[in-house]
Amino acid sequence: MYKFFSFLLIIIFGNSLLAQGKVKIIGETNSDANGQYLYVGHDDPGLKDSVLISGNKFEYDLEIKEPIYFYLSKNKDFYHSDTDNKVFYIEPDTVKFQFDYADLSSIRISGVKTEDEREKLRILRKPLNQLMKENNEKLQKLNNEIKEVGKNESLQKEIEKRWFKSDSIKFEIAKSGVEFALTHPDSYLSPDLLIWGMYNKNADEISEMIYSASGSLTEKIKQSSRGKGLFEIIPSFKQS
Repeated sequence: MYKFFSFLLIIIFGNSLLAQGKVKIIGETNSDANGQYLYVGHDDPGLKDSVLISGNKFEYDLEIKEPIYFYLSKNKDFYHSDTDNKVFYIEPDTVKFQFDYADLSSIRISGVKTEDEREKLRILRKPLNQLMKENNEKLQKLNNEIKEVGKNESLQKEIEKRWFKSDSIKFEIAKSGVEFALTHPDSYLSPDLLIWGMYNKNADEISEMIYSASGSLTEKIKQSSRGKGLFEIIPSFKQS
């Protein structure tokens, strides 16, 4: 099941996008952020450029072939925090939004089809993500307790239960992605959702759904960089 994972990230992030469509990104703010910089990444994480905020706005132009992730950060190392970063999909068009420099997470993108679909999926998964958060918090608490008291059979059993529950929630999250792909064959999200479905440790249980969803993708999605990556992985998944 895992033998194809060694090249999974290469397939997802290693396909260069041909420059075919122009994107103009315009961020406007009412906050006093003039003279500050925002750091930009796109397609894959990592610094690509920096943009000066001037006149209460910043503008950034690039050319892409298809929707890709766009990363904004207040630091060039793209250190993850709740307020310093924002990730969203862009596609050939003008992407315009309001932002608060103090809290980039508050940025809301509308009118970008793939980002709208991503938000729909996020809302769909919200209960599962909340369960995962609560389970992780309880697991962390149990791990802290066992560090304090030492070897304890009762605590260890509870930790094992929590790990099992974590795997179960991860599977449901992966399954929800595959179900989303089944009903959204024309979405650029679908190939990645199917890839991550294959990566799940219980992927055998949803393998038929994965095959069905991948076969139903529109030709446009199949020919996208991530679509091509998906179909490079599927043969290894079938043999695992």
